[in-house]
Parts: sequence; structure tokens; C-alpha cells
Amino acid sequence: VLKDKIYQLTWRSGVGFVYNLSDFKLLQEFRYSGEGWGLTTDGTNLIMSDGTHVIRIIDPETFKTIRTMVVKDERGKPIFRINELEYIKGEIWANIWQQAKIARLNPKDGKLLGWIDLTKLETEQRKKSRKADVLNGIAYDAENDKIFVTGKLWKNLYEIKVKPAK
Repeated sequence: VLKDKIYQLTWRSGVGFVYNLSDFKLLQEFRYSGEGWGLTTDGTNLIMSDGTHVIRIIDPETFKTIRTMVVKDERGKPIFRINELEYIKGEIWANIWQQAKIARLNPKDGKLLGWIDLTKLETEQRKKSRKADVLNGIAYDAENDKIFVTGKLWKNLYEIKVKPAK
């Protein structure tokens, strides 16, 4: 959601949609290259992931890429499979598909700020249900300063509190 519009990506068809927030009326379709894995906003632009190690900053009116960021780990190696995105307190949080980890990124340059390891939570979900799969969702409630995560076929949504590493 950005201003009074909802933006939606499709995974593989390269088509996105824009809806009116108040009545969900389809306002526009747009095209993009690659796959649509994740989408968030910094309040001005759209921020998109496509499953690679590159994040795109996109103009929400023209859908043109303004700039890209290559995301690397602490050793300087590209972080692939960047998936679900959420903009939280001036950072981009990026779920890394099939790793049960969220990368905290600087939105200016994509620099890794730290990791949130949710392996224990994902393992618990798989023990509870054979259908439960990977961590795959991040949501931020800015009004109440709450962070939520979930996964594919998880039965619950979890509020998490992130504490600095010891």
C-alpha cells in the first residue's frame, strides 16, 4: 500500500496491478521484467525483489526502475533468493527464501545491517504440521510498532520482538 493505492505483483507473468485502496477497483496494469517475489514501499517509491541478489527501487507512477542495489553478505558474497520485503523503521527487511532468515538492509545501498534468525520458529512449525513450509511473510504495523512473521501453510501469524545479539 502506498498512499491510496494497492500494488500487486504476479510471480512469473511479469504483470503487476494497481488498485484503489478504498474500493479495490483495478486502476491500472503494468509490466516488469523478471519474476515478482516481494514488494514494499519506503513511503515514496516501490521496492521490489525478483528472487535474485538485486533489489530494485521503482517509481510508482511510471514503474521505471530508478536504481538497483546488489545485496551481499558479510563476506561480500551475493545474497540470492531475496523474497518477501518489508520496510521497517528506515530499513528494508528481506526474507531469504528457504533459509529461515531475514536480512536487515540499508535502503540507500543494500548493505547488510544484520540478520534475524528464525530457524527455531520455522522448525517448530514443521513439527506442528507436516504441511508447514518455509518462512515467507513479514508485516509491520507502524502505528503500534509491531512486527509479524508467518510462512507458507503456517497456521499462525507470529508477533516477534527483535533484540540485539549478545
